[in-house]
Amino acid sequence: MSYGCGALQNYDEIQTVTSVRGKFVVMHLGFRRILKPLWSLESSNDNTIFWKLLISSSGILTGEERNIESKTGSLFAIEVLTGRVLWRGITLGEAWWFNSDRVTNDTLFVQTFRKPDLPEPKGIIAIDLHTGNIRWHQPDFSILGTTLNRVLVMRQGFTHREYCALDAMTGEIVQDFGVEQPIFPEGDELPDTFFADPIQEIPIALRSAIKVEDIRGPIDVLRHGFYEIYGLHRIGDHPDTKLLMNELIIFKKGRLVFRETIQAETPLPLPENFFVSHNILLYVKEKRTLVGVDLRHDART
Repeated sequence: MSYGCGALQNYDEIQTVTSVRGKFVVMHLGFRRILKPLWSLESSNDNTIFWKLLISSSGILTGEERNIESKTGSLFAIEVLTGRVLWRGITLGEAWWFNSDRVTNDTLFVQTFRKPDLPEPKGIIAIDLHTGNIRWHQPDFSILGTTLNRVLVMRQGFTHREYCALDAMTGEIVQDFGVEQPIFPEGDELPDTFFADPIQEIPIALRSAIKVEDIRGPIDVLRHGFYEIYGLHRIGDHPDTKLLMNELIIFKKGRLVFRETIQAETPLPLPENFFVSHNILLYVKEKRTLVGVDLRHDART
């Protein structure tokens, strides 16, 4: 979710009024910055990229950093409202074959696998979201769902599957369902987190900022207060390479206030690469820079 060969562009149009032959006209002189990142976090080195991100209802963003050269990975957590890193560089027994499966208000659940060359889920690691400490490890289960207090898991046998509920804080079995898969309630809701949706019609404001014929693939939009946040792909600066440029463009009441190239070159459109949580716009720039843009003060003004 990154876009960036050029510099960040955050705009507020500067206008002045002058008199031409007795008539007052508006002169457009340029732009000044309106929105800018509140914080950013760089990946640990040039070979490491941000991989998968999960957001909790408490406003803590957790994710994976993956070194694509050494095939090693680690975990981190950051407060979205401040950009404060809570913990970083947490590694597991398996260097590469793990998956940040889901997160609750206070716990990150990581799924491990039976074998690296046979990625069948087996093994759950629960990590304290605030400290990065491992709470518990259940090596024989795969995760199916969570609530605030319980984790629904499955154990694969030779001829059948067994279902249990674990205590979310201790990992102990608190209920055995046998071979009948139970109906389990949904986990944490995210009332303060919003995701983009694809649109079919290109709005007038966006037409004024980009050549429509250059757009490739779907356009995503997230409307947050008076902001309209668009993610799109267009023909890049070197059309002969057939690579696309991924841009993030924000309007406020129809006025362009932010524009960022979050990935300068990509072979295919990559939708759903930004979201808003606790009034902070979150995205990854060029796979290596995690960015938070503050929308709190201007969302309704």
